[in-house]
Amino acid sequence: MDTVADTARVLRAQGDLTLTLAPALCRAISDALAAGATRLTIDLRDVKSADVVGLATLLQANDVAARANATLTVVAEDSLRDAVLAAHLLDEIPLVTGGADPLCDVEDVETPRVPAEPLLAETERIGLRRPAWDELALFGRWAEE
Repeated sequence: MDTVADTARVLRAQGDLTLTLAPALCRAISDALAAGATRLTIDLRDVKSADVVGLATLLQANDVAARANATLTVVAEDSLRDAVLAAHLLDEIPLVTGGADPLCDVEDVETPRVPAEPLLAETERIGLRRPAWDELALFGRWAEE
């Protein structure tokens, strides 16, 4: 006989819900549903921001879960709820506050490591590459100075 723990799955993501994380999260959702999960919780309490691809991933997850006769719940904090609200998706993405189901195993979904971007130009002493997103604020400060 199946128990609640046998049919409930929690997928926990950290970082940013973006294009980089979306494929791994979609795979984890598909795998959980294929394994027979009837209650799926996506724990995004540690996610601080989302882009349009990340929000589309949640919409798709809700549709896929419904087609599999599974219940989807997204646990999120204020920053992600604000992104969902700003995108007018609050009625379509089942957000809740609080914790994930304590009766089942938690699977961490991690952003895959992106290989270092190749240098655009280099000399013996210096290399030129594109800036990373988290470096843009630094470039803004340099420009103001």
